[in-house]
Parts: sequence; structure tokens; C-alpha cells
Amino acid sequence: AALSFVGTTLAARVFLGADWGISALIGALLIATGPTVITPILAVVPVRDRVAAALETEGIVNDVTAAILAVVIFKLLTAQEVAPTEYLVEFIQRLSIGVFFGLLTAGVLWFLFVRSELSTGWTPQNARLMTLSGAILAFSLADTIASESGVAAVATAGIVLGNVDLPYEETIEEFKGDVTIIVLSFVFIALAALIEFSTLLSLGIGGLLVVAAVALLVRPLLVFVSSTGGRFTRNEKLFMSFVGPRGIIPASVATLFAIEL
Repeated sequence: AALSFVGTTLAARVFLGADWGISALIGALLIATGPTVITPILAVVPVRDRVAAALETEGIVNDVTAAILAVVIFKLLTAQEVAPTEYLVEFIQRLSIGVFFGLLTAGVLWFLFVRSELSTGWTPQNARLMTLSGAILAFSLADTIASESGVAAVATAGIVLGNVDLPYEETIEEFKGDVTIIVLSFVFIALAALIEFSTLLSLGIGGLLVVAAVALLVRPLLVFVSSTGGRFTRNEKLFMSFVGPRGIIPASVATLFAIEL
């Protein structure tokens, strides 16, 4: 995440000529690699478990990192005379709020599913509804306190609950897949409709150079540095270097910033 942030920020600064604030905002947004895009790719491309785990984990963790860091940078850039330490404090606060509510939600759902006497009466429909309600509640509670911390809350709850034995786990995952397809189909179409091609074309060669720098220089560099050691082969590192699609988090948050700006 750190290498992606620094590398993309420098690329935006050099090739687009943007000021440091906007460049940092772009760098923060493009940390995310989009698990909702990576997971379907890995479903059809056979890779070793360790490679799939690394790419999916990176997507989940960096989605959270990108959303929170981008909001922190955007908020503090609009303030006057902000000390550099304020960025770190804001980031940790929002992340901590999200993790707290995520753990709290996961604990409540686990108790209801496993320990509660009502668990004997669970049906697949009830389990799916309760899980979806828990995700919405975790996001709402955290995001009410601090913007974008809701993403961290849902991710934390999902990671925790996904690694414990729950009743009807398979049917919950199938339901999650259906909901994801419906929601993403709508959101991606809505966001695409907001794109102004004149603005896109105005980026010119500089915009293409940023894309090339991020995909062909920054991404391979951060993968090889982050995977130092004997766990991954050279070919696996090369494969991961070219699997870095951006998903719904940078697209939606960037749209929000565009409106605010």
C-alpha cells in the first residue's frame, strides 16, 4: 500500500503536473486493487492457492486502506495549517473505529448463529438475512461516526466470520455472490454514466503515461519488493504484477470527490 501510494503520487505529479494534494489523492485512491474484480478472474484462471490468497487478501486490505486514506487526505487538504501528524492520527482513528465495529458485529452474529438457543431454529433464509443485516448495520454504525470507516467495519466482520464455522456457510456465500452481482452491475453502470469524455480526453498523453507507469513500473516493483523471499516463484510474482485491476472503491470514492471538488 505504501509503495503504491508513493509511486502513483509521483506519477501523477510528474506526468499530469497536478499539485501535490491532488496527486496524493490520486495515489491514495489507486492503492485499491478491487477484490470484486480479482475474485471472478481467479475463478477462471487456475493459480496456486498461495497466489490466490495473496491477491484476494491484498484486494480486501487495500480497499479499506485506499478508502480511508483518500478520505483523510481529502478532508485535511481542505483544512488550513494542518500538521503532518494529523494525517496519521485521522487514518488510525477511522481504521480503529471500523475494526472495532467489525469485531463487535462479528461477535454478535457468531453468538446468534452458534451459541444462541435460537440457533436450532435457523433456516437458510434467516441466516442469509441476518448476515446481510449485520453487514449493513456494521457499515452504518461505523460510517456514522467516521466517514469511510464503514468499509473497514464490513471487511473486518467478513474476514472474522469467514474464518469460523457458521451454519449454512455455503448458502450465505451463494447469496452474497448474487447480491454482489446485482449491486455492482447497477453501481458500475451508474458511475460510467457520470464520466465526461471531454474531461477524460483532456488528460492527454499525461494520463496515458500515468496508467503505463502504474501498471508497468509501480505495480511490478511493489509486488517484487513485498514478496521478497522464497515463498513465491519468479513467474508467480510476474503474474501478480499484472493482476492489479481497480474496482468499485476507487471508482465510487473518486466520483464523490469529483462532485465535492
